[in-house]
Amino acid sequence: MRLLIVRHGETDWNREKRLQGHIDTDLSDVGIEQAEKAGEYLSNHSFHAVYASDLKRAVNTAKAICSTAGIENEIETTPSFRERHFGVLSGNTIDYCCVHFKDVFQRIKEVDYQLPEGESIRQFRERVAHGLELLASEHKGETVMLVTHGGTVRAILHHVLGDKVGCNLHIKNTSLTEVTWCEENGWNMNFYNAVPHIPPES
Repeated sequence: MRLLIVRHGETDWNREKRLQGHIDTDLSDVGIEQAEKAGEYLSNHSFHAVYASDLKRAVNTAKAICSTAGIENEIETTPSFRERHFGVLSGNTIDYCCVHFKDVFQRIKEVDYQLPEGESIRQFRERVAHGLELLASEHKGETVMLVTHGGTVRAILHHVLGDKVGCNLHIKNTSLTEVTWCEENGWNMNFYNAVPHIPPES
């Protein structure tokens, strides 16, 4: 399986540096434009299947990409590839969390610390890894697109590459990451966090 992974387009909460997690925010105007540009870039690509996290910012990114690129696959949605659940931190800015949830926020990157009403990093990675292995078993030898979230892309890269992928890797909006799986060689990464469709900032 060749899996092209796309992070969703920008949301207003991305710009405000709010923790979205499972809160169902939608794309900003900039995010829609980013998704359309990704679709233009992918216009010569074809896929056996297209998946998206079931949250609006991922689903609507997938719709914009497919519409612009002329990709006619039905978009299959799944909660397996949602962002990490940030629990009590959800909806708050990072600055707010640093002050009002200081003890919790200080532990957010501890692998086995379960956020109150949310997930630990390990629980999150295991959820994503389970979904990833299901895709690999169902799409042997096929090319698949998955539209998801920044944390989910990091979790996938951690599953493929191990502990060399940390929690601080920033995944850009509508960036492209590609991993492959085959029975002989297992998982491999071809490239990550590429944004050939987004002009560099001046």
